[in-house]
Amino acid sequence: MKKAYKYRIYPTKKQADLLNEQLALYADLYNAALQERRDAYKLCGKIITFTQQESRRLVDRFGLIAVEALVVRTLVQRPSPKQDEETGRYVPNGASAKSGLNKSIAVAAWSAFFSALFAKVEETGRTVIKVPPAYTTQTCHDCGYRQE
Repeated sequence: MKKAYKYRIYPTKKQADLLNEQLALYADLYNAALQERRDAYKLCGKIITFTQQESRRLVDRFGLIAVEALVVRTLVQRPSPKQDEETGRYVPNGASAKSGLNKSIAVAAWSAFFSALFAKVEETGRTVIKVPPAYTTQTCHDCGYRQE
């Protein structure tokens, strides 16, 4: 059974002003990206996707880009079925939760983003390195401490 929760916030005047300012900034950014896509389509008849826009921004902004060396194909695989050793019946294996993650990875188009990023890096002569994903979220980049 799915549950939904609604929350009402009561910001102060200062907080409301900051929220409105942020919302206006994001709306302007979204509209500018949308206008860039429309202009490209009118001029060249080309459709520009978000992944192409964002990869171009990253390449223009940074000389060195580091990405995790993810194999997206293995990330979206279904989990293998689990069988209870005593009864032989199948037990929950988290497949439904994993399917939601698989869909979000597919919608985010990680592979397409990496392809666009590597193509843009190649044409501009910038540098991209692939970092092994093992322990990247567990190792402190300052002191090297690894939380097990």
